[in-house]
Amino acid sequence: MKNLRSLMTGLSLIALGISAAHAAITPPLGNEDPRVRVVPYQKMNVTELHTFFGVSTHIALDKGEQVQDIACGDSAAWDIVARGNNLFLKPRAQHADTNLTIITNRRTYNFELIVLPFPANSTSAWRDKHLIYSLSFLYPNDTVREQNALLAAQAQAAAREQAEKEQRAHAQKIKDELKSVKTGVVNTDYWAAGNASITPIRAYDNGQFTYLTFGPHSPMPSVYALSRDDRESLLNTNVEGNTIVVQRLAHRLVLRFGKRVVCIENRGYSTAGAVPQTGTISPAVQRVIVKGNNDE
Repeated sequence: MKNLRSLMTGLSLIALGISAAHAAITPPLGNEDPRVRVVPYQKMNVTELHTFFGVSTHIALDKGEQVQDIACGDSAAWDIVARGNNLFLKPRAQHADTNLTIITNRRTYNFELIVLPFPANSTSAWRDKHLIYSLSFLYPNDTVREQNALLAAQAQAAAREQAEKEQRAHAQKIKDELKSVKTGVVNTDYWAAGNASITPIRAYDNGQFTYLTFGPHSPMPSVYALSRDDRESLLNTNVEGNTIVVQRLAHRLVLRFGKRVVCIENRGYSTAGAVPQTGTISPAVQRVIVKGNNDE
């Protein structure tokens, strides 16, 4: 008998443990108003929802969630309306306890709907703290994902800022190198033909750089060197005000802006000032060869 009683006691404890493990979660009373509740979302648990006959309850799901399916154990006893990530419930009967399953595009929710007995002749029943007027959820996993996304965005922003900083430093280095070049004899023997809107009002060189000055309302064109076999190569330039500083000398230049074209000939051209390593005066600047025309 003793062994039998021990066995029965053990089974009872196991049964109690199973019952406790599967007990529905009652959302805690709200801080501001006890009838407005917030509960952590747990996929494997059931959430209790208490209401009165004739009372409407609002359930707010996560932003971006869309209700796809609703299954109610006693659908005839409940009015259920879904709008976006919001649901509105109201019992049609006084005895309408049942279960409710909601499936969205992201999660599954299980509820135990309980209709409390309405206190007869009570004028304060609507203030009963056991009612749930509104219920929303906390999503811990989403919080972690949002934090990770924020950290990733911050890292990307920092990387962009660093890249921009390095680009600015490189551009400044080139600009400083250009300013440090000693001015030589000025050659102004330049001749131009083409679209007047992108024709420089002054063109000259100092034996190392070519300077093209434009009117105040003129667009700044791209500058190409034209080889003996009529191949164009895009030149590195530096803009100072309304003057384009070409970082080398060339016998013939082509200016392009969209479909507008200007050809410039340097009739005082001499190769004495050229630097052969990169085709430019600065070792930080590389020459780019462009095959064919670049009309827009």
